[in-house]
Amino acid sequence: MSRTIDIDLYDNYYDYDGDWTTEYPKIVSWVNPENGETRSRLLRDQNESEEFFAWFGPKYPDIAVTIK
Repeated sequence: MSRTIDIDLYDNYYDYDGDWTTEYPKIVSWVNPENGETRSRLLRDQNESEEFFAWFGPKYPDIAVTIK
């Protein structure tokens, strides 16, 4: 069963209760094209990262992201 992620370009996501490792979590940030505000989302693990970019990339191909 695949999960559908809900990403809101107007909100930031930083909810994380797990262990911080050297690889994850990562924070992906972008500039909202409608209002110019920077938004961020916490990617908790590899699966969430893959799911996010599989959704975000095709939907918003012109929006550059920064990963920390």
